[in-house]
Amino acid sequence: MKRSRNQLVLPFNYEVLIDENDPVWKLVEICDTLDYTRLYDEYLRHWRAIDPVVMFEILVFAYMNRIYSSRAIEKACKTDVRFMWLLQGESAPDHATIARFQNERLTDVIEDLFVQLVMKLHELGEIKFNNIFIDGTKIEANANRYTFVWAKTVEKNLQKLNAKINQELPELCQKYGMSETASLADVIEFLMNARDLLGIQFVYSRGKHKTELQRDYDRIYEYLERIERYHESQAILGTRKSYSKTDLDATFMRMKEDHMRNGQLKPAYNVQI
Repeated sequence: MKRSRNQLVLPFNYEVLIDENDPVWKLVEICDTLDYTRLYDEYLRHWRAIDPVVMFEILVFAYMNRIYSSRAIEKACKTDVRFMWLLQGESAPDHATIARFQNERLTDVIEDLFVQLVMKLHELGEIKFNNIFIDGTKIEANANRYTFVWAKTVEKNLQKLNAKINQELPELCQKYGMSETASLADVIEFLMNARDLLGIQFVYSRGKHKTELQRDYDRIYEYLERIERYHESQAILGTRKSYSKTDLDATFMRMKEDHMRNGQLKPAYNVQI
């Protein structure tokens, strides 16, 4: 015999269908003790179809069940008996209403409500404040992916340059009768004074012959500039292993595989919370 689905159905109490151990009970118990003054202030002179407290409970319960999309929350309000019970017979809010509540009404009060929620859980002994949980996500930076500077490369090049300077500087100091303890800056100052004293004109255009003094000066000046660049790079790096020349705050990281499965390092930010 085919069953008829068009029979008269009396209003039903959804409460009897919810398991007694379901977390929705504890959620409502805690939420009923919170102060919603600031939330109600957001609705002054604004008509509302659903109590803001009910909307807040629906949102928190959705987050507890890893439901974040406004359309998915709307669907849960129409199909999940626990969401129906939270609504207490009211019609399910549409996704636009949920989105407005999330992005407009809660903006200035969400922190206050969640602080109250956390403190209430602490009072109930559910949170001990003994542990700190850290999570992060990688966000690709708007920087050229081929402008990387690597900490190991900088350190390696700096060591090579220092070794080269330690080998050449004593010979140059001996050549010009300077102290072997003279620094690069001392040598540059000495060569500039010698240039002025001898009336030598430094030349840089093509086809011009450089004097031996100018060649020595240019070589030492280049060494000094390179050392300054390496030290500047180390200061920018800090404890990082790399950075981008076009975005000094971006670090090169291995991101999730893209559709081409390149798996290459890209400039990004690692946001921690």
